[in-house]
Amino acid sequence: QNDFIEKELKDLQEKQRRISERIELFAHTDQIKEGEITLVEYPDRYVIASLEKDIESSHVDVSLKELYKKYESKLPYLDQNVFGSFLYFNDTHDNFPLKHRVFYFIEKAISQTLTIPKGTYATLCYKGNYTKTQRYLMKLKEYIEKNRYASEGDFLATYIIDFHETIKVDEYVTRIEVKIRDL
Repeated sequence: QNDFIEKELKDLQEKQRRISERIELFAHTDQIKEGEITLVEYPDRYVIASLEKDIESSHVDVSLKELYKKYESKLPYLDQNVFGSFLYFNDTHDNFPLKHRVFYFIEKAISQTLTIPKGTYATLCYKGNYTKTQRYLMKLKEYIEKNRYASEGDFLATYIIDFHETIKVDEYVTRIEVKIRDL
């Protein structure tokens, strides 16, 4: 019985820690200046990602659910996992429409994990509808070019506040980022 109680207590403490991290993330969204580009140093980050790299924007939610089902044992707290997508441009249509590869952040590397490498990332956040993604991607690309940086790797979007937290689209918060280096 003590082992059972210890396990339950440990699970509750882990859930509380994850909820506290999400609350801290939400608290910072009030300070977001939409479209302001900042440079952020990130450590290595780990994700479990879909195999598909050509997911339509309208299918991102369904693909995230499918990915969750596939790795449910590795993602025990769906409501506290931060998720997003790698963003791919369709060059045959002036870089649009976007294609996605969805992912969930996890805390440590496992055999199915991709690593988002440590380094300096150009980031910006916006509030509201996901249709703004294309506009802000272009702004980020222009910033990189104007400031004589080069992007390294894929652009990615992290859905900080989405339909899991609110039904009001204007309260959604999305962060777009890409690793950069000097030219």
